[in-house]
This record gives sequence, C-alpha cells and structure tokens, in this order.
Amino acid sequence: MTFVTSRWEMRQFSAIQPHNARNTFRLVHVTEHSKLDVAFMYDLLAGVRVLDVSLLAPDMLAMNLADLGADVIKIEAPPYGDHARVIPGRIREGAPSSNHLRWNRGKRSLLLNLKNAQGVQIFLELAKKADVVVEGLRAGTMARFGVGYDVVRQVNPKIVFCSISGTGQTGPYVHLGMHGAGLDSIAGGVSVAFREDGRPFVGQHIAFGTRVGPLYAAFAVAAALVKAARTGEGSYIDVAQTDAAAFAEVDRQFHLLNTGVELPGDLYRNAVRNQCYRTRDSNYILFQAFEHKFWVNFCLAIERPDLVARGGDQTDVSANALNMAMGDEALRAELAEIMATRTQREWIDFFIAHNIPGAPINSLTQAMEDPHFKARDNIYVQEHPTAGPIRMLSTPIKVPGQQFDVRPAPDAGEHTDEVLGELLGFDDATLTRLKAERVIGSSQQHATRVE
Repeated sequence: MTFVTSRWEMRQFSAIQPHNARNTFRLVHVTEHSKLDVAFMYDLLAGVRVLDVSLLAPDMLAMNLADLGADVIKIEAPPYGDHARVIPGRIREGAPSSNHLRWNRGKRSLLLNLKNAQGVQIFLELAKKADVVVEGLRAGTMARFGVGYDVVRQVNPKIVFCSISGTGQTGPYVHLGMHGAGLDSIAGGVSVAFREDGRPFVGQHIAFGTRVGPLYAAFAVAAALVKAARTGEGSYIDVAQTDAAAFAEVDRQFHLLNTGVELPGDLYRNAVRNQCYRTRDSNYILFQAFEHKFWVNFCLAIERPDLVARGGDQTDVSANALNMAMGDEALRAELAEIMATRTQREWIDFFIAHNIPGAPINSLTQAMEDPHFKARDNIYVQEHPTAGPIRMLSTPIKVPGQQFDVRPAPDAGEHTDEVLGELLGFDDATLTRLKAERVIGSSQQHATRVE
C-alpha cells in the first residue's frame, strides 16, 4: 500500500436535497503528486449539517455521520473545549489524546458558551440551519441549558434530535453515572476476574456499549433524516448505550427470555466441527465445517472419506444439516493432528480452494497485518497538524468509486470564526466582541491549559 502526504482545502459545491437546497463545503484531499489527484470524502450524507454537543464516547455518533460526509460542527465550551483532548493515552509526545484523534475526526470545532444567554441564542440560530442535533451528555443536560428538543423544534420543526447517553432518558438508572465497562456490566457483558490473592478485578471484555451504541444512534439518525425529507417532520431519538450493550448477547437473551434457561457463554467448548485448532506454525485457525456439505468437502479434500461417517449423528445428512460432533474427543484429537500438518496461511488457502468455512484466529497485531484486512483499505494515513502522520482505521462502510478520507480532529475552536461567518454572517467586529464577552472562543485566542 502506498501512502502520500496530504493537505486539505475547503471548496464549495451545490448540494440539493428533496427538502432543502443550499451550498455546502466539501473537504478536498490534495496530494503532493498532483492537484488532479483528488478524492472527496464519502458523499452519502453530503449536505447534512450536524450540531454535535457530546463528550467522550458519544462523540462517535457524529464521527460516524462525518465519516459518511456530513458537515459536523462540534459545539464545545470555551476556553478549552472537550477534555477528551487531554485525557491520558497518546501515541506520541505533543499529540492530543488518542480518543480525541479517533472520536472527533471529520468535524469542525466551535467554542460556544451554552451557559450564556447570547450563546443559547446563537445555538438556536445555528439549529435553524441544521438537520441534526446530537446530545451526547447526561440526560436532560441540554434542556437545562435551554436548548433541549422541545425548544429546538420550535425554531426548526424538521430537526432530528438524538440524545445518546449511558442509560438513556428514562428508567431508575437515568442519573447513574458510569463509564465504558459499566455500560457492558449492567447488560451482563462483564465478568468478574480474580487476582492470585483473591481480589476481584474487571475481567477482559469487548467494549460493546460505547462502540455499538453510537452505531445504532447513527442508523436511527439516518432513518429519521429520510422521514424528515419525506414528511417535513423531525424526530426525537433516545439511545442508551446500556441497551446497545444488551444486544451483544441477543441470541442467549432470546433463549433465556423464552425458556428460562441461561445458555453458557462457552457454548461451543466441546464442539469438534466448530473449533479452534493449532497449526504447524503455532498459530490457530477456527474450523467451521458444521454443515454436512462442508464437512464432506473437507473430508474429501484431505483424502479422508472415512471421516464423513464419523462426523457425528448421521440421521440427517442433508446438505445444510448442522452437526458439530459435540463431545467426540477421539475425532477432535484426530482433527488436531490433521490441522498440525499445515500452516495457518496454508489452511486458509486450502479452505478457499475447497469451499470449507473457517478463519484465521488473529491477535490484534496479526489482524492489522492480515492481507484481507489490508486489501480492503481498512487502514489509512492522516496528516495531523500537531500529531503528524497517524495510521487510523477507516470505516467498515465501503463505497465503490469513493475514497475514504476525513479532516483531522480539530483544535478547540479551530473553526469558530469560519462557522459563524459562514452560517450566521458574523463580521470580524461581532466575533471580536463575542470573544471579549466570553460567549465564544477560538483556537487563536484561548489560553493554554496546564496539564
């Protein structure tokens, strides 16, 4: 894969939507090779303007919208903006926090004081020109500021207003604060592990609520935008990250709700035809020939037709019959010997050639170097003005004919003057006055935070 150094320009294009016609600015990626070598960021949401008032993980909702081409304006409190920039975790000295670099890519930053009456009025003027407002704060925060949904819809009836928080806007835990692992633990997704001395600690788990909650919210926002275009009516959306975390185990939960029996988390512990096996190079593969037709493919491909009948219960040998040969330790031992005869890469190539389901079991490092992962352009290099070149994951969404690329995460207030001049027509004198009155801030004039 070849990477080139990039810079960014804002160019104006016309974006016509069924309900709205206006000019929009697109970010144009210009490489050092040639000014003709340009790639627009995804245009699936081009022309959609988003006001994002979020902190920490809920920032990923608007990040997902920005990834698809929306103009996301992150509203932050002056003078320093979102503290995600300075929380621990940096890839190198002098760089903002890694969370900020990931969560706020593709956005413009506006420092606006929502605890000030003028700030509230400016927000409402911006809301008139927006399609979406994101509230990524504790329940009721924006209503207390005077810019909740009931107020915003009075100035813009078509607004899509999405509140995303840990526990949602209703329920007994609505005011219970929690961070990432808490969102998953309440949904049954975190186990308690124990140290050698018997003390409990948070066990290893996948952060589902913080990552997938914003995805559900982005999906709902996109659907609500379609409704607004069709009917002229806006929507209010309430997404709890704890609810999203519960969906991580939807299959087991469905079984529990309808049978009263909780299936074990290691359901496939004793499976043979859906199991991990060590390869010759001391890596592992996941062998998944549990439909009869794939088991036959495997047995014939390794020239062991005798194994077909040993693959478990033979009462149903239709092509798609499921059979994992549960508990057959003799067959499992024989398969372990067979799998040890080839490397992981050789087995994957073998599976592809003979139509056998399976996958490499990768570490995180191996996943980033996996040829399939890399071939799908899942990693790109972004040139950040202070952090330098950053390798980042792109988006799982691929749009043929378009190249994924978004602006770097902004400095606090980097676009204050630009946004207020562009959308509200504020002149230099007005901007200077509002800064003096601490209604707005900008990256050129805010004080340096001492960390």
